[in-house]
Amino acid sequence: YNFLNKNYRQLIGSGMSHLSVLPKLPVPTLSGTLDRFLTALAPLLSPEQFSETLRLTEEFKREQGPLLQEKVLKLSLETDNWAGYVSTQARYLTNRSSLTLTNGAGISLVPVPLDA
Repeated sequence: YNFLNKNYRQLIGSGMSHLSVLPKLPVPTLSGTLDRFLTALAPLLSPEQFSETLRLTEEFKREQGPLLQEKVLKLSLETDNWAGYVSTQARYLTNRSSLTLTNGAGISLVPVPLDA
């Protein structure tokens, strides 16, 4: 720790004390999210698959989407980081199976050939 630059030591020592001054993560619009979803899938699907995905996406946009968007907007008002909260819930708190090493967002496992 002492070998680090003084400014870097101060940054590490401060931890997350400046988190409260950062702006909150905005909630993207439902339409924007669905548009990005379709744009990402378009090159991966056949025309028939994309047509079906488009139909299902439009159905979601009319039916379940607005309710879920409202819930995310409410969550964004109640928490400092709605995306982190959702990620933590999904990754650790609703998964009843054993956690593996690959569950950590900061871990990257590279295959090593056995004959090396």
